[in-house]
Amino acid sequence: MNNSPAISSVVIPSSEEDRLAIRKVLKEVSDAMTRMDGEKDFIKEAIEDLSKHYSIPKATLNKVARTYHKQNVAEERAKNEDTFYVYDSIFNLKQGE
Repeated sequence: MNNSPAISSVVIPSSEEDRLAIRKVLKEVSDAMTRMDGEKDFIKEAIEDLSKHYSIPKATLNKVARTYHKQNVAEERAKNEDTFYVYDSIFNLKQGE
């Protein structure tokens, strides 16, 4: 089982026990990724259902959900204020300009 390409920067443990430990953790990581895929599908479907039922754009619901999850509403408000400040400064010119 030594058909490995010549990779000088990676050293694979020679111990079968160590390789089994690595394999076990990688399988656990793969299982976690599978669960994440399922959760992403749930989130997508839940947002779609809410959007259809309440006529709220999906992008808005996704943004609110992310903001709620991260608990960073103040930061998000500040970002929007900065955006509108820049917009108003550039496009809300006085008459005749």
